[in-house]
Amino acid sequence: MIRVDMDHPPFAGAAGPASVAMALAPLTGVSLHNGRLRVVSAKRGVDTVIDHVQGRFDGLTIGDRLRFKVSAVWRNTPIAVVGALGDPETAAKEEMSPFSFALDSAQRNRL
Repeated sequence: MIRVDMDHPPFAGAAGPASVAMALAPLTGVSLHNGRLRVVSAKRGVDTVIDHVQGRFDGLTIGDRLRFKVSAVWRNTPIAVVGALGDPETAAKEEMSPFSFALDSAQRNRL
């Protein structure tokens, strides 16, 4: 299981762009196959587990655009997520960066 704590480096703003770049420096991309992802943030009231994670994150090198395409099961519902972050270094400084994100789910709201 991979745990992502959004309140601590390298995801929290205190880390700064240099820390994020150093944490990701040896990687250019990551593939996930039938994994489990836990996302937590005490500040935001988030603690959730995402199962059967499969997909890819690319563009982890400095100066590259971060791209991701992932499918998973969240709360017993299949989901697919596709997106990109135009300038991760700028975003790490808590400044504006182009971002695209699409979420698709087979689950429909019922009235």
